Amino acid sequence: MLSDLAATIPGVAGHRRLDALLFVERRDHHHDDLLRHARHTVIVLPNFVVVGVSRAGTTTVFNTLARHPQILASSTKETRYFQAVRYGEPLRPLSEYEAYFRRYSGQPVVMECTPDYFYGGQATAAAIKETCDPRVAIILREPASRLISFFQFMQGRLQ
Repeated sequence: MLSDLAATIPGVAGHRRLDALLFVERRDHHHDDLLRHARHTVIVLPNFVVVGVSRAGTTTVFNTLARHPQILASSTKETRYFQAVRYGEPLRPLSEYEAYFRRYSGQPVVMECTPDYFYGGQATAAAIKETCDPRVAIILREPASRLISFFQFMQGRLQ
């Protein structure tokens, strides 16, 4: 389903920075039931999370998918809700996470993008799965071009 949605967005197919976009798709009826329940109780959590390495195109993926009418993107690209787990800290109240998805109006895909979750290890993955059990897209980039991009990014920040 997600790869079908990605194929309908102009500019995504064959985009050179998105060559390493990997969709990990799975069907989870429990989560579908939870989402149906959420539509009635106005509790909306993401069913799709984008993670990845820096300078790999996560912002491009987020902004491009956010334009699709069947996708609700979080109000902020990087919610960083689960980042606390990486550092052994407790999660903030779930209501704070839900607030990023207040604009929900029936979209089948609810998305957030926090690339740093990629580095969070098993603890972060378990917290995400326990909270919202989403499908996950992992964005990677060929290491040499990523290094050049990072170098240019840092040079720009020094000027």
